[in-house]
Amino acid sequence: MIPSRVDIAVIGGGPAGSLTARFLANSGYEVCLVERRSFPRETLCGEFISHEVLETLKECGLDPEFHALRPAHISKVKVCPIRGRAVTTDLGFTAFGVQRGVFDRMLLESAKRQGVQVIQPADAEEIVRSGDRFSIHVKSAAGDHTVSARWCVGAYGKSGALDKKLGRGHVAMRSGVNGVQVHVPVAVLSACDPGEVVLFSGRNMYCGLNIVNDGVATLCYLERRTSHDLPLRARFRELAAVNPGFAAVMTERGHGAIASAAIHGTGNIFFGRRDVVHNGMFMVGDAARVIAPLAGDGIGMAAQGARILGSVFGKRRRNAMTDDEMARDYERLWSNAFAARVRHAYVLQKILLSGGAMRVGGAMLRSFPGMLGAAVRFTRSQGSSL
Repeated sequence: MIPSRVDIAVIGGGPAGSLTARFLANSGYEVCLVERRSFPRETLCGEFISHEVLETLKECGLDPEFHALRPAHISKVKVCPIRGRAVTTDLGFTAFGVQRGVFDRMLLESAKRQGVQVIQPADAEEIVRSGDRFSIHVKSAAGDHTVSARWCVGAYGKSGALDKKLGRGHVAMRSGVNGVQVHVPVAVLSACDPGEVVLFSGRNMYCGLNIVNDGVATLCYLERRTSHDLPLRARFRELAAVNPGFAAVMTERGHGAIASAAIHGTGNIFFGRRDVVHNGMFMVGDAARVIAPLAGDGIGMAAQGARILGSVFGKRRRNAMTDDEMARDYERLWSNAFAARVRHAYVLQKILLSGGAMRVGGAMLRSFPGMLGAAVRFTRSQGSSL
């Protein structure tokens, strides 16, 4: 049954939404979560699970469930430029690869067990703030409903129809950057190391490859697209033609698998500043800010952001903070945890998307391979954010 009145409504059931809802329910709030798609479902993602995510899962007691998904273990990162030899370094921690379909379902089921009321599949078509409450207009197979919430959390991802309706400033920005992801069987690839995540540079693009669970590999690329570019699947063949490292991994069977695979993607990915709190609505995960995917930190920021927001609402319950004080506290903690990482990752992404800069960067990496390890450290958490 769809509730008519709750303390907090969370919009979006990915890692940011499910973990946030779980933390809030554990603090004693009555929480509902609105998710527009049925699970399991796949979505655009490099499917890299960092140590920051594992810390949050352990805190929630979910690490046994996570390991039961049989994720691939990742300990190294390799960069394969268009010209010259590849450079490899240790991550400095153990990461994992797992498909979002099974991972997100695990997190959402955990939120349900904590008492979160999940409305799924259902669209939060409009959110209206009146005084100190929000009215969330929800459309589902059961009909149209309005949920009244004291607070509202946006966890609906990189972009959504709600951004425009809410009047968020970044909606009008055109980035020209697209993301595309496919899954293929590991068996159709060649020389694929399950312990590595590999980045291949190409023409106005870069592509990440890592193995996830159950013999599946994720191929995910980011491109700066122009009107003259090839169709989305054809960009993989183009990359193999210019990058020897990618050509060594791909086979005709691999290209055939890509030709028939489902494509998950999105256009106009905006990596600039967004409002972390908008008209009293708290944003978490990609809804708060999108980090360049080469950092492998999107899910990490979702998990850590959920912890941060949970801590702010925990303080509210103990100290009766005002809404303005909660907003300032969340914005400060969010900036301390993520602002530097986002900047560093964006600079590295600009290098990978620029042919000239990548040629210089590739030469520097070959001469000073320790730079890759430094780049990894610059895009990771430097400790607890709470």
